[in-house]
Amino acid sequence: MAALIRGSRNLLPRWNKHVAPTFGPSRSMASKTPVGFIGLGNMGRPMAKNLLRNGYPVIATDVFPESRKELQDLGAQVFDTPADVAEKADRILTMLPSSPNVIEVYTGANGILKKVKKGTLLIDSSTIDPAVSREMAVAAEKMGAVFMDAPVSGGVGAASLAKLTFMVGGPKEEYQAAQELLTCMGANVVYCGAVGTGQAAKICNNMLLAIGMIGTAETMNLGIRYARRSLTSREEHSAVTQPGRSDTLSEWRILSDVCFVILNLIARFRCRGHFTFLLAQKVGTQPLPLCPICF
Repeated sequence: MAALIRGSRNLLPRWNKHVAPTFGPSRSMASKTPVGFIGLGNMGRPMAKNLLRNGYPVIATDVFPESRKELQDLGAQVFDTPADVAEKADRILTMLPSSPNVIEVYTGANGILKKVKKGTLLIDSSTIDPAVSREMAVAAEKMGAVFMDAPVSGGVGAASLAKLTFMVGGPKEEYQAAQELLTCMGANVVYCGAVGTGQAAKICNNMLLAIGMIGTAETMNLGIRYARRSLTSREEHSAVTQPGRSDTLSEWRILSDVCFVILNLIARFRCRGHFTFLLAQKVGTQPLPLCPICF
């Protein structure tokens, strides 16, 4: 049903992504129906901007007024609550920090599902527990809406350049409608299967990344221990990376620069590790010791 309601959008001309568009009145925004966007943080803000660049009227909200103001200055309509956004748009994207935030935005007192219209397509790009995605899908279905999970890979830089990778889980018949929007914000959109499989793919991706970060940190630690000193000063970097020396030695400069960033990232996201740990338990796999750091 939701696909039929939105089917007419496929007849609209597509925006050429290879041309660097700018904000402004040069492209009519009346040709495309509004898109709701909730969560205008480091990732959500550039994603919403790319929807505007592609000619979609954006109806947005965020808990921080300054974030709303920035989008409003670029032409978006802003409202105070997710429920207000749901009342105005039949396609809504969310980009939120954690599972509790997603639950609140969708099912809270001023949540999306309080005023969602039948046939609305809901796309959540947060990185959360797959079980929460499935719960939101059930809650949305009761209200006549469709929920899909579409977490991203690529970070803030890729979000700004519309080069994110989306891992999508949800009804196959709704994938084309979701893809229409996601290709405005990303270079790769991959259908993974039923609701929750996008989150599972993202968690596996994060686990692989974390293993690589740990390997880099352990390698740096091993080198420091054997050398009995840390190659951390700029002068030492220059000394070991002069032309004519081994290319392998030049990597020490990069490693020493990123090692502390890696360890800080591990500490920062450690609290979210239960997602991967619980997922491994649910599918009957013995979780590795690395699992708790892969949020």
